[in-house]
Amino acid sequence: MAHGRGDIDQAVQIALAAVAGAKQVLDRDVSVLYFDLIDAALSEAARKAFQMLPQGYEFQSETLRKNVATTKAAAVVAVLEAREISLSDEQRARILTCADIKLLDQWIRRAATIGTADELF
Repeated sequence: MAHGRGDIDQAVQIALAAVAGAKQVLDRDVSVLYFDLIDAALSEAARKAFQMLPQGYEFQSETLRKNVATTKAAAVVAVLEAREISLSDEQRARILTCADIKLLDQWIRRAATIGTADELF
């Protein structure tokens, strides 16, 4: 598992991206296992830095914001595909180009319950 090769900031960024993916797992027991693996893969210094991030933290790094948004957008599409909800090319592009992390979080939750892609928006 990637751990930043000694660079604490890089390790924390990798962990945040992994956590964003693990949060999408609907099975709570599996999600907890992923969080444990992520935590275990960090060095002691990176683990402390990671654990110090407050809940609802707003990323300062544009690169990290883009990475998190990309991960969340992919999660929206993955949930819809897993539920066999068809997306038009325009809908898929709208999701995959969205950079609003809070909106993507809403879409992830909504994707789990909607009946059609139109209901997402």
